[in-house]
Amino acid sequence: MKNSIPKRKAKLMGRIGSLCYELGRKSEWATWVKRLGEVFEKTGDVHGLANYQGEMAEVHRSNGRLDEQIASYRKVLELIEGRTFYELAALTRIQLAEAIRLKGDFGKALRLLTEAEGICDAHQMKGLISEIARLRTRIEEQVEAAQAPSHSLPQLLCSLHQLVRYKPEDATSYLAFWYYAWKKELLSLLRSGSGLSLMVVTDEVDRFMAFASRFANLADHFALATTTEPTAIASSKLLELPPRWRIPTSIPIVFQRVKDKNHRSEVVEESGDPPNYNIVGPARQLPPYMFTSGHDGKGVVCAMDTPRIPAEAIQLMLQHSAKELIRQRTVWFPYSRSTSDDAFLTDLQMGRGHGLFPVFFDRLPTSKNVAVIGCTSIHLDLGFLAEPAFEYISKWKRSLLKLTRLSKADASVALLDLADSFPPPARGKLTISIEVHLYEFQELEQMVFHPALLFRDQ
Repeated sequence: MKNSIPKRKAKLMGRIGSLCYELGRKSEWATWVKRLGEVFEKTGDVHGLANYQGEMAEVHRSNGRLDEQIASYRKVLELIEGRTFYELAALTRIQLAEAIRLKGDFGKALRLLTEAEGICDAHQMKGLISEIARLRTRIEEQVEAAQAPSHSLPQLLCSLHQLVRYKPEDATSYLAFWYYAWKKELLSLLRSGSGLSLMVVTDEVDRFMAFASRFANLADHFALATTTEPTAIASSKLLELPPRWRIPTSIPIVFQRVKDKNHRSEVVEESGDPPNYNIVGPARQLPPYMFTSGHDGKGVVCAMDTPRIPAEAIQLMLQHSAKELIRQRTVWFPYSRSTSDDAFLTDLQMGRGHGLFPVFFDRLPTSKNVAVIGCTSIHLDLGFLAEPAFEYISKWKRSLLKLTRLSKADASVALLDLADSFPPPARGKLTISIEVHLYEFQELEQMVFHPALLFRDQ
């Protein structure tokens, strides 16, 4: 009877803590978690202590304390080492791998996932394999996106329009597949080296193209970030590829093997159902497209789902010629802004993470989770935009890129120097105002900052 009392007490504390969490009372939740740990300490319940440390890791995560979160997961593994808590051992390794991924130690995170998968295989625990696959795929994509690009934007855009010209009736489906195939290369290109890429947040495609034309000399690439939900359906399940279409080396390829030339997979060819694959090797997320065989040996990709694309992306990428997109150096940026609870914060996080500078028209969004730490205004002579001097444009790009590499104090000072990037406008001339705002926000355990640009017509 005595032994059952602490267990019942711990169970009740756990329920109260969970209720506080669901009600959003996080400080009370943390208090109950700590009291729960005290009960397990007194009883010497190893499994309870391990679960307590796991709960503390969640407390640290909710407060943005990544180092403490990682330390708690490591304590869980220390407590259960050599014991038969196999599911907890695998789950904790997955959670620790996710936390370490956020620190940028991808190699260590992948090793933890391999250990977790080994435990799952040894003890027939299939329920965690999908999470291992999802996280491994995400890490590998991050590693590849950090690599230097091997293709230029003209090459990528020509690749898209090669698909569209092949079967125009499947243009929307080809666009969805092209973004899947070339997304990693596109992200590498936009964040590459000394190039300046502007992420223009708007749903007005014509205004975006006019902006890219008018300010063509101020950046190397212009990426359209739309705010609406994707509604256009890429309905074609099977997409035939042009004979000489170049398949990106970064795309994960899984082929369906055909035993002889007379063999046909009627299910795939007629109904569009995915082929029956037997995949071996480390668990990875099933790709949204798989390669299969078409008639006469032609390459065919099979969509495993039904992708949706914003109408504005179709308007930009398919209703403008490849030549126009190449000349304007414009592309739609695959960013699900509409699903964010704090769109402006996410704009800044995406910009910082991918080396892009968010651009807004007329007014800036607001967020309670960001704070402005500096601002400068530049009044630019419209005549200068028509024939800009190279030394001014070069200084503008260098100064803006430099902001992201400085400390907070130095960046605030350097921000004021941006106004000297261009010559002062002549009296009475038409001008445009460019405001550069420096915003601070929390990312993981630290406060970081990133610029956002506001363009106003005078």
